[in-house]
Amino acid sequence: MTETATAKETAAVIDIGSGAVRMVVAEFGPGAPVRPLENLSQPVRLGKDVFTTGRISAPVMRETIEILRGFKTVADTYGVKKLHAVATSAVREAANRDNFVDKVFLATGIDVEIIEGTEENRLDLLAVESALEGSLQIGKKNCLIMEAGCGATEIIVLTKGKVELTRTLLIGSIRLPERAAPGKSDPAVLDCEVTLDTELFEASLRESLTAFFRKALGRDFQARFYNAEEMLYAWRRIFDQVDRS
Repeated sequence: MTETATAKETAAVIDIGSGAVRMVVAEFGPGAPVRPLENLSQPVRLGKDVFTTGRISAPVMRETIEILRGFKTVADTYGVKKLHAVATSAVREAANRDNFVDKVFLATGIDVEIIEGTEENRLDLLAVESALEGSLQIGKKNCLIMEAGCGATEIIVLTKGKVELTRTLLIGSIRLPERAAPGKSDPAVLDCEVTLDTELFEASLRESLTAFFRKALGRDFQARFYNAEEMLYAWRRIFDQVDRS
């Protein structure tokens, strides 16, 4: 009993996204399930900045650093020895990303890793596999996994458990409204709860899905969609056929 208790460690993971900064603190050890201790989230305007100007503004940079400083304090109170911070599409696309990473490290001691879309896809797949715990037998079926985020949408196609295709589509609940009407987003954008411009959303989805299916099916793909509902219906029909093949 004593050996098991002393073998346990406490770690933290920080996700710097387009609309929020999140941190999970958890305890883990050999033969023991991961036990979450803290789950924090704070809204940020990183995506609003980057998707309209291409840069992270000084006020948003300061705001984000203050959030990270607070998270670091919480992690320290739990005695965290391992802290891994990652940043996704908004920071990845910012022209001043290196300056942001440097300032975060100097102010908080947190070393931020900017991950590419391929790594996001890999982590998404690990998360899905862990969450399902074999209940859907992913290794025996053809599956489509999609994560719709604030800055991008990640897509993974699996054939009998083997990754056949991954894609990062520049479609997100913050990115599209900011492209449609720069600087006029509702504050709800920060929580990724927005009403998208329907025509803009459907046009972006149509373009992305057509290119995606052409690659995924390995042959010319021609389709005409009239709205998002028809696109999603076609999506289901195609993968039903693939699953039966």
